[in-house]
Amino acid sequence: MIYTPRTEVVPIKKSRFTEEPIVFALKLAELGTPVPEVYRKPGISDATLYTWCKKYDGISPSELKHMR
Repeated sequence: MIYTPRTEVVPIKKSRFTEEPIVFALKLAELGTPVPEVYRKPGISDATLYTWCKKYDGISPSELKHMR
């Protein structure tokens, strides 16, 4: 929870993507699939794909579950 200056409780936003779409997109990118096709299939933006690549590159799906 995040407390604002007025002491209101604001819930933290959760990611709408689970580990499966993240791993799927990263696998497609590793296999050499064209980048526009990689981010269109799971319905993400290109910025999200690059963020995931930077954050989760080289991580197995089981390690990803423990990170999140």
